[in-house]
Amino acid sequence: MRDRRWPSTSRGGHGRSPPGGCWLEGDELQSQRIRADLKLPISVEDAGRSAEEFAIAESKGVPLVHVGQDTRLDYRVIDVRTLANQAIFRIQHHVENIALKYG
Repeated sequence: MRDRRWPSTSRGGHGRSPPGGCWLEGDELQSQRIRADLKLPISVEDAGRSAEEFAIAESKGVPLVHVGQDTRLDYRVIDVRTLANQAIFRIQHHVENIALKYG
């Protein structure tokens, strides 16, 4: 079944094209063009906001999107790109290097 959100144009070695514009050549699928929606389920900025930022925005009356822990855990791939998580990984990297150097 063709998903209209993910149109693609592909080509392969067979003369007949199945619905959806893709051909299967042996065990290989060749695609000429793939388009995907660019909107992420959560934004890195929304996931990286601190409690202080929410308090300041609330006092000014500015609505902000709050990303809960369950959502952050569901989208860990995006959550690890927040500044706080990058800092944690950076510190962990330096601690490991020191342990390897002097341990």
